Amino acid sequence: MRKIGGVITATLTPFSDDGRPNEKAIGSLLDYILAGGIDGLYILGTTGLGPLMSVEERKLVAEAMVTTAGKRVMRIIHIGGLVVQDILSLARHAEQIGADAVACLTPFYYHLDTKALEEFYAKIAEATTLPILLYNIPQNTGYNIRPATIAAIVERVPSVAGIKDSSGILAQLMETQNLLGDNFAVLNGSDKLVLPTLAAGLAGSVTALSNIAPKLVKDIDNAYRQGNLSKAQQNQRNVAQLANTLGEKLIPALYTILNNKGINVGKPKPPLTPLTKQEEQEILQKTSKIPIET
Repeated sequence: MRKIGGVITATLTPFSDDGRPNEKAIGSLLDYILAGGIDGLYILGTTGLGPLMSVEERKLVAEAMVTTAGKRVMRIIHIGGLVVQDILSLARHAEQIGADAVACLTPFYYHLDTKALEEFYAKIAEATTLPILLYNIPQNTGYNIRPATIAAIVERVPSVAGIKDSSGILAQLMETQNLLGDNFAVLNGSDKLVLPTLAAGLAGSVTALSNIAPKLVKDIDNAYRQGNLSKAQQNQRNVAQLANTLGEKLIPALYTILNNKGINVGKPKPPLTPLTKQEEQEILQKTSKIPIET
């Protein structure tokens, strides 16, 4: 199995004018991302709008991205949702199409205790032999999975091989790593913590901004590993500035910036709305002043 880690892009999903996934645009998007040296793809997560799609649409996007990327990078398919049978179907499909791993959001809306979470991930493990990543994003789900709970799940379900933690709490990520050990891949989900994640010795980061600035984000990793801390710090500051500029409009802004680059990704799927013309102009003007290309 390919080692889980490095800089992984939380891949955007291109859409056509009719709101369906645009398979033709996936090639252009992945070519741009992978040209930046990215180590992996995290497909159909929050940035990829997976939870907004039907099972059919998710399978279509997963297969197109896995096939297009080929063996160049690790391909992780996010399968999370609320309907367990849909999640299991997506897990089986990910294995059938040759994905390297699956990731699954902690169940949301209903708050589950540790025993219920163990049972939930055990069901996924019964559906696929692929490594499973937990996905923690408490600002969206309302539930923060703590390190002790993670350890209990891993003890029950050994194929749980890591976690994407988007809480933004570096101390929590480090506590998880200390508790689970180096064979458990702890991935940070915040663009602002790529460099701190490296310094803490964690497995890597899953980033949304590497859709539009893959080389800039990857060069944080490159510079740090080459011992050029000042360059790594400057790149991280630029990434943080970019994140602050896009703010709560992050996902619609990613669509605008990629379209402006000539990569036709369409517009986000409802209920998300595209930027207004005025917002587009403001975002493009502000981001033009940030050195996205290193």
